[in-house]
Amino acid sequence: MKLAMVGGAGFRTPLVYSALLRDHAPGRVTQVALVDPDAERLATMARILADQAQGVSDPPVVSIHTDWAEGLRGADFVFSAIRVGGTAGRALDERIGLSHGVIGQETVGFGGIS
Repeated sequence: MKLAMVGGAGFRTPLVYSALLRDHAPGRVTQVALVDPDAERLATMARILADQAQGVSDPPVVSIHTDWAEGLRGADFVFSAIRVGGTAGRALDERIGLSHGVIGQETVGFGGIS
Protein backbone atom coordinates (compact mmCIF):
# COMPACT_ATOMS: atom_id res chain seq x y z
CA MET A 1 0.00 0.00 0.00
CA LYS A 2 1.24 3.49 -0.83
CA LEU A 3 0.88 6.35 1.65
CA ALA A 4 1.34 9.90 0.34
CA MET A 5 2.16 12.50 2.98
CA VAL A 6 1.33 16.03 1.83
CA GLY A 7 3.55 18.32 3.88
CA GLY A 8 5.92 15.39 4.17
CA ALA A 9 8.92 17.52 5.12
CA GLY A 10 7.24 18.48 8.39
CA PHE A 11 8.03 17.41 11.94
CA ARG A 12 5.23 14.81 12.13
CA THR A 13 6.74 12.63 9.40
CA PRO A 14 9.32 10.78 11.55
CA LEU A 15 6.59 9.98 14.09
CA VAL A 16 4.36 8.46 11.41
CA TYR A 17 7.26 6.60 9.80
CA SER A 18 8.30 5.18 13.16
CA ALA A 19 4.86 3.59 13.52
CA LEU A 20 5.05 2.23 9.97
CA LEU A 21 8.42 0.63 10.71
CA ARG A 22 6.81 -1.44 13.47
CA ASP A 23 3.99 -2.71 11.24
CA HIS A 24 4.71 -6.00 9.48
CA ALA A 25 1.10 -7.15 9.01
CA PRO A 26 -0.38 -8.05 5.62
CA GLY A 27 -1.71 -4.96 3.83
CA ARG A 28 0.76 -2.67 5.56
CA VAL A 29 2.19 0.47 4.01
CA THR A 30 5.13 -0.51 1.80
CA GLN A 31 5.69 2.86 0.08
CA VAL A 32 5.74 6.37 1.52
CA ALA A 33 5.72 9.36 -0.84
CA LEU A 34 6.72 12.60 0.85
CA VAL A 35 5.20 15.57 -0.98
CA ASP A 36 6.33 19.09 -0.11
CA PRO A 37 7.31 22.25 -2.02
CA ASP A 38 10.61 22.53 -0.11
CA ALA A 39 13.13 20.25 -1.85
CA GLU A 40 15.87 20.91 0.70
CA ARG A 41 13.67 19.95 3.64
CA LEU A 42 12.48 16.88 1.73
CA ALA A 43 16.06 15.72 1.21
CA THR A 44 16.78 16.23 4.91
CA MET A 45 13.64 14.30 5.85
CA ALA A 46 14.60 11.43 3.54
CA ARG A 47 17.95 11.17 5.36
CA ILE A 48 16.22 11.19 8.75
CA LEU A 49 13.86 8.39 7.68
CA ALA A 50 16.74 6.38 6.22
CA ASP A 51 18.47 6.62 9.60
CA GLN A 52 15.26 5.49 11.32
CA ALA A 53 15.01 2.48 9.01
CA GLN A 54 18.54 1.26 9.78
CA GLY A 55 18.36 -2.34 10.97
CA VAL A 56 14.64 -2.74 10.18
CA SER A 57 13.83 -5.58 7.83
CA ASP A 58 11.75 -4.57 4.80
CA PRO A 59 11.02 -0.93 5.74
CA PRO A 60 8.56 1.10 3.66
CA VAL A 61 10.33 2.59 0.63
CA VAL A 62 10.49 6.39 0.81
CA SER A 63 10.30 8.68 -2.22
CA ILE A 64 10.35 12.49 -2.24
CA HIS A 65 8.38 14.77 -4.54
CA THR A 66 7.99 18.50 -5.06
CA ASP A 67 5.50 17.74 -7.85
CA TRP A 68 2.15 17.05 -6.16
CA ALA A 69 0.66 15.05 -9.04
CA GLU A 70 3.70 12.79 -9.18
CA GLY A 71 3.74 12.21 -5.43
CA LEU A 72 0.02 11.49 -5.19
CA ARG A 73 -0.08 9.19 -8.22
CA GLY A 74 -1.06 5.68 -7.17
CA ALA A 75 -1.56 6.58 -3.51
CA ASP A 76 -3.93 4.36 -1.57
CA PHE A 77 -4.12 6.84 1.29
CA VAL A 78 -3.24 10.55 1.59
CA PHE A 79 -2.20 12.08 4.91
CA SER A 80 -2.39 15.87 4.97
CA ALA A 81 0.11 17.54 7.29
CA ILE A 82 0.30 20.93 5.63
CA ARG A 83 0.54 24.17 7.50
CA VAL A 84 -0.78 26.90 5.23
CA GLY A 85 1.49 29.90 5.62
CA GLY A 86 4.23 27.84 7.25
CA THR A 87 5.42 28.66 10.73
CA ALA A 88 4.78 32.36 10.13
CA GLY A 89 1.12 31.51 9.45
CA ARG A 90 0.94 29.45 12.62
CA ALA A 91 2.44 32.26 14.69
CA LEU A 92 -0.10 34.71 13.25
CA ASP A 93 -3.00 32.33 14.01
CA GLU A 94 -1.82 31.94 17.59
CA ARG A 95 -1.33 35.69 18.12
CA ILE A 96 -4.82 36.46 16.80
CA GLY A 97 -6.34 33.99 19.26
CA LEU A 98 -4.29 35.35 22.14
CA SER A 99 -5.33 38.91 21.28
CA HIS A 100 -8.94 37.80 21.93
CA GLY A 101 -8.06 36.07 25.18
CA VAL A 102 -8.23 32.51 23.86
CA ILE A 103 -5.52 29.91 23.44
CA GLY A 104 -4.15 29.95 19.90
CA GLN A 105 -3.27 26.24 19.96
CA GLU A 106 -3.14 24.72 16.46
CA THR A 107 -5.30 21.58 16.71
CA VAL A 108 -8.43 22.29 18.73
CA GLY A 109 -7.79 25.91 19.67
CA PHE A 110 -8.32 29.07 17.65
CA GLY A 111 -5.30 28.35 15.43
CA GLY A 112 -6.71 24.95 14.49
CA ILE A 113 -10.04 26.23 13.27
CA SER A 114 -8.89 29.40 11.55
